Parts: sequence; structure tokens; C-alpha cells
Amino acid sequence: MAGVSEGTIRKYLTGTGGKTLNAITEKKLATAAGVTVSGLYGEDYDSPIVKDVWVKGIVGAGAKVTLWDSGMGEGEGYSRVPWPPGVPMTEDLIAFEIRGDSMPPYEPGDLVYLEESDALPGPEIINKVCVVELENGDLLIKKVRRGYAPGRYNLHSFDGRPPIEDAHVVKAARVRAVVLKQ
Repeated sequence: MAGVSEGTIRKYLTGTGGKTLNAITEKKLATAAGVTVSGLYGEDYDSPIVKDVWVKGIVGAGAKVTLWDSGMGEGEGYSRVPWPPGVPMTEDLIAFEIRGDSMPPYEPGDLVYLEESDALPGPEIINKVCVVELENGDLLIKKVRRGYAPGRYNLHSFDGRPPIEDAHVVKAARVRAVVLKQ
């Protein structure tokens, strides 16, 4: 859990490994639980960690968009948005705003959150909703299926539009969360 061994947690909980955790272990556990270090010990429990995510650009759902990170580095983006509910705070997330209408129930203005490290296409994206960057630079949100040729993918919309067949995907990241526009 959170990069802390099961044995370390067990020893702490049973009291066989000492009564304290080192600062690094405390921080890892608090981050995974979404609380402050004090919150681990029942103090200041109502003060959760506030973490936000960089919006790196716009992704097309029927609309063509050609932005991924535009040369932005870590800790850079167009704006910051709140961490999505239900996603462990141990992941490195980025967000994109949706434009277009080919992927209901997603609508223009909704935010999709991706794990930043999921950037290369591979078998783990098959049958998943992903943000993909095509060879021509288009950036889309689609359900990914195997293509007809090795290393190629068929990209499906949810609204019944014909798929983009045998696409050469240069980047792909599974959608980890969606927050609907308010």
C-alpha cells in the first residue's frame, strides 16, 4: 500500500516493530489515505490533503484537437483543477478538457483525468477508454480496440460514428476519472 510494505504496516499495527513510523513512511501512508500526517493519528482528521491536477490541454470527442503537452514540463499546464474523487492520491495525474460530442455521456467542458505515466500504447489499452495521440497530431478520447495490422488500433466513439480504423497511435493513456462540467 502506498509504497510501504505489508510487513511494515503489520508490525506497526501489532506493536512489534516499534510505536512510531519514520517521517517518509508517515507521509506515504497519509498521502494514500488522503489525510494529513496528523490525521493518521486521529488528530486534525477533518483536514484532508488538498491536491490538485494540471490541465494540460483539450481532447477531442468528435472535434479535432492537436495538443498533448505542447512542450510543458512537470508542474506546468493551463490551469489547475481539484483532485478527482475516488482516485488514490498516489498516482501522478494530468487532466484534459473535452471538446466535441462523439463520446456520450461525456460532454464538452467535462474533465478527463489520466495517469501521466501511461503514455505508450500497448495491450493494456485494449477495450479501455483512452486519450490517444495519433501520428498526425490529433488528440482524441476513444474506446481502443485492436486494429487489423500489428501495432495499429481501431478507435471507437460511443455515439455510433464509424470507427477510425487501423490508426497509428503514438501516445495513449487510460482515462482514470471523469468530472462532469458543473
